[in-house]
Amino acid sequence: MNYFFLVLSFIIGLLLGAGIIFYYYKKRKCPKQELQNWQETFDAISDPIAILDIDGKILQANKAMEVFKSNFQNEIVGHYCFELMHHTKDHIEGCPLVRSKKSHQREETELKIKNKVYLVSVDPIFNHNKISRFVHIIKDITHLNKLKIEMEEEKRKFETLVNNLPGFVYRCANDKDWTMAYISEGCYAITGYTSDDFINNKTLSFNDVIAEEYRDFLWERWQKKLAQREYFEGEYEIVKKSGERRWVWERGQGVFDEKGNLLFLEGFITDITDKNIIFNALQESEEKFKALSDSTTASIFIYQNDKFIYCNPATSDLTGYTTEELLNINFWDVVHPDYKELVKERGRMRLKGIPQPPNYDFKIVRKNGEERWIKFSAGYLTNYKGKPAAIGTAIDITDLIDIQSKLQETIAQLEEGERLLKQQNEEYQSLNEELSQNNQHILKLNEELIKAKNKAEASDRLKTSFLNNISHEIRTPLNAILGFTDLLSKRNVSAEKSAQYLSIIKASGNHLLNVITNIINVATIEAGEEKIYYQKTNINQLIQHIIQSLSPLITNKKINIQLTEWLPDDKKWILTDETKLQQIVSNLLTNAIKFTEEGYIHIKVKQQDQQLILNVKDTGIGIDESLQPYIFERFMQVEEIAKKHPHSGMGLGLSLVKSYVTIMGGTISLNSKVGVGSEFNIVLPYLPIDNKEEQIINNKIFNLPNKKILLAEDTQTNIDLIKEILAPFPVSLIIAMDGIEAIQKLKENPDIALILMDIKMPRMDGYQACEEIKKILSDKVPIIGLTAYANEQEYEKMNKCGMETYLTKPVNAIQLLSILEKYLNHS
Repeated sequence: MNYFFLVLSFIIGLLLGAGIIFYYYKKRKCPKQELQNWQETFDAISDPIAILDIDGKILQANKAMEVFKSNFQNEIVGHYCFELMHHTKDHIEGCPLVRSKKSHQREETELKIKNKVYLVSVDPIFNHNKISRFVHIIKDITHLNKLKIEMEEEKRKFETLVNNLPGFVYRCANDKDWTMAYISEGCYAITGYTSDDFINNKTLSFNDVIAEEYRDFLWERWQKKLAQREYFEGEYEIVKKSGERRWVWERGQGVFDEKGNLLFLEGFITDITDKNIIFNALQESEEKFKALSDSTTASIFIYQNDKFIYCNPATSDLTGYTTEELLNINFWDVVHPDYKELVKERGRMRLKGIPQPPNYDFKIVRKNGEERWIKFSAGYLTNYKGKPAAIGTAIDITDLIDIQSKLQETIAQLEEGERLLKQQNEEYQSLNEELSQNNQHILKLNEELIKAKNKAEASDRLKTSFLNNISHEIRTPLNAILGFTDLLSKRNVSAEKSAQYLSIIKASGNHLLNVITNIINVATIEAGEEKIYYQKTNINQLIQHIIQSLSPLITNKKINIQLTEWLPDDKKWILTDETKLQQIVSNLLTNAIKFTEEGYIHIKVKQQDQQLILNVKDTGIGIDESLQPYIFERFMQVEEIAKKHPHSGMGLGLSLVKSYVTIMGGTISLNSKVGVGSEFNIVLPYLPIDNKEEQIINNKIFNLPNKKILLAEDTQTNIDLIKEILAPFPVSLIIAMDGIEAIQKLKENPDIALILMDIKMPRMDGYQACEEIKKILSDKVPIIGLTAYANEQEYEKMNKCGMETYLTKPVNAIQLLSILEKYLNHS
């Protein structure tokens, strides 16, 4: 571009000289032929040129200037340049002639006329050091301007591409400083230094940021690749401006001229520190998995396309096959024929990504033909060595099933004994009433019978207390079951001892059943199969029942457990998953009882805005601050707690609490101090139910026809509430989660009779959806607005977009049913 303007200036100089000479000859009244020759020369110049007087009047012009005379029927000589060029009555702002008058030198400007771009220049002509004339030259630079724009766009694309790369590009000399001629701005994020710092080694050389132990290696490696005319590629460490060491990856090459001389080096450098960390972590994770898998007693295996591809040693113990034999057979070959099709179908569906039950029991056939029951847990690996795979774990539960069968028989015997004892007590009471009517001899006998009755009741209380105590003392319930079952089957024991052993087995079985239940709950949560089942619940009554059910656990402790703050009667009825809420509170209270020997356990229930707040506070042993972040993890128990409380369980209780709270849309937090106690705080959505209102609904008869209603609502709790209100009626409820889906559902179901439209929704809100629906159906389908923003502006907007009326949230059942009855029966 600079070359172009140099040439242009030279041409303008020649033209200027020619114009001056021409004007000079004309003024001197040269011979006519000579003037004609100069005019022909002047007209031969392709660029428009004119001689102007001091005010801009055209004194002489070449033929090329006629391209601008569209407004002039005659000669352009005698008119002013601004009339010709701009069709104005005076000089325009920034006129080069006006500027040249002041500067006494050439002035230029760019001018756009009819989609063309011109470079307009004005040169002054001096006479006795005063300006007497101007030479006005116009150059069409449309193509040059386009080329300039294209070059700027290419530069912008290049800079955008370079700046968006996850690293930086460079061009440098092949010297030991790697002197940079160019380096992109991405170098700052990786090195901490700007591009300007590196250019020509202004602040430092790039070699200065390379870790010292890699400098000689890089130089030798580059020289070798240059000699072989190959790409250089390598990883090394650099030291950032902050002093931090980072790993980088570089790829580059030498650029040679046509004679083979090296001109410079070009390449790309990016930070790979995080990638290396991830790679190392993956290796460590694989090693940990193998160590864990090899050491566990549970069978762990992975299979693809029905074939075992990995088996841990426990799998050989379970099946009787060696690892080599297992890797050469199908997984189904060890499954019992009665279960083969079931297991095979579930496995194949799992490999296709279709959800299947993750845990179930079935029989296998060992290598020696022996049949064994296993508890099987399955998982899905989306990518194992490049392909989908299934992972399974299995434990042998054959002995456990036998024990459970015997346990059921024992429990049945105990229940029968309890029934007989109750019947006997009733007979004693009847006899006591009869004897009370007899004489002194009968009275004496009655006193003896009362003493016997009291003794029996005391014995029964002692038995219950013994069973409760023994259930807390057993650390390994399965060992207790096996041990005492063995004693019952191999020794001649007295009836009293038999009853004692059976009591221990029953308590152990219940404990084991609780553990298994917790494990199943955890598995259900992990499988994503846990759902919320809303129902009307009296929160105060629920907590009081839980406290009463746990009262036997504090019999031998100096603990006061009570509900110290509760909801008032007009707020105690809520919509919630009662089963999950009961397990949350029960687990928290059980946990507090385990680790509190004396003091108190207080429960508080509060309602704040749209939140239900549960607080459980105890004076127990407390939890160290460093361990609190892990207390909600599964199987997590503090070692010190486990030593002092050897029967504190498997560590699933708080994990289940955390999972249920999360599923129900809430949060849980902990504040604890060792030696002082712990405080758990739970926040859940508060969904009130007006108990009085429900009675009014029951007493008032609503008549809703069998019609379809479209509910556009993105909040699940609001959907569940409206479903609950409409459950007794024959209406059909169609759900849409946003405005776009609502329009689609309406097109799919043209017989929809009414629309309940939430205002605030994703993708398309209720106002937009209402306007679109009115365009399609006019006023055929009534639209009822649902809003939590009860103000005049909202009501005006709803009326304006075509909604018939509105309901404010939380939805009132009577108002909803009244509006539906009105519009559905008249639509």
